Amino acid sequence: MSGRSAPFPLTPPGSLTDVDVIREHDWAAFQMVDTLAEHWDRPGWRPGRASYHWMVLTRLGAAGLNLLRHAQAGLADQPGLDLIAPDAVHLTVSRVGWESDIPAEQLPRIAAAGRAHCADLRQFEVEVGPLAGSRGAIRFSIAPWDDLLRLHDRLRAATLDVLGESATPAPSSAFRPHLGIAYSGSAQPARPLVQAVQALRHLPCAREVVAAAELVRLERADRAYLVQPLHTVRLAS
Repeated sequence: MSGRSAPFPLTPPGSLTDVDVIREHDWAAFQMVDTLAEHWDRPGWRPGRASYHWMVLTRLGAAGLNLLRHAQAGLADQPGLDLIAPDAVHLTVSRVGWESDIPAEQLPRIAAAGRAHCADLRQFEVEVGPLAGSRGAIRFSIAPWDDLLRLHDRLRAATLDVLGESATPAPSSAFRPHLGIAYSGSAQPARPLVQAVQALRHLPCAREVVAAAELVRLERADRAYLVQPLHTVRLAS
């Protein structure tokens, strides 16, 4: 969510539509992690600093919230994790930029460009789960990817339309859809957390409808993020 970093997994799955391929790819990558890095040690971020992002699934449905509660309960006794509050859970589609670099009057223009670029896109479903992880977080796999990548392309183009060369959204080749539920609060061995996650992978996946994308302000707090939706791009039903 800050500056550009290598995507995780480093390579995309062999299929963008086969949910089993995507899930196994995520899980295999997490099993190869030896050490989880501290999530909060991120270039440019500090408490009180904010940036703008395009996000979806900022408000989970009943099934998604139930899955989140059970997964976080299963991780509650794991030291070194900062659980994400339900009202801060989100799927980041594309970064827009630091609040300090983008005049507030540009935000309605970015939102309008997003609506124009997404005018022909329709709502779509994704499945949340099972649980996996990355180099600095515990997160749910999201599948399939194809519609999310299409949305990423459109929103990235909208950002570039308004901000031009000053914008630095990552290309679609670096987009790895996921839904984080806990951040690694310190550098720590990965194996205990991989084992804890494996014990929770039986939880039933939740189906969520992506009906809109939101342009949000994301503020770094002490060991959390505050998500403030600003503008909405609705997809056709």
